[in-house]
Amino acid sequence: MGWGIKLRVSQWDELDRLRFSTKSKAVFRNGLIILLSDSRDSIKCKPSAKYRSG
Repeated sequence: MGWGIKLRVSQWDELDRLRFSTKSKAVFRNGLIILLSDSRDSIKCKPSAKYRSG
């Protein structure tokens, strides 16, 4: 498995601007995933009761 991606500062800033200017939850989430991939942070979360379906 690779170590993720490496963004230039200008790419990081552009993606961050996009995330905070969009009304789309998917764009915000996907942008965050890309930024976290660059910083090599892992994405860990527990399912919240309010997000569970069923």
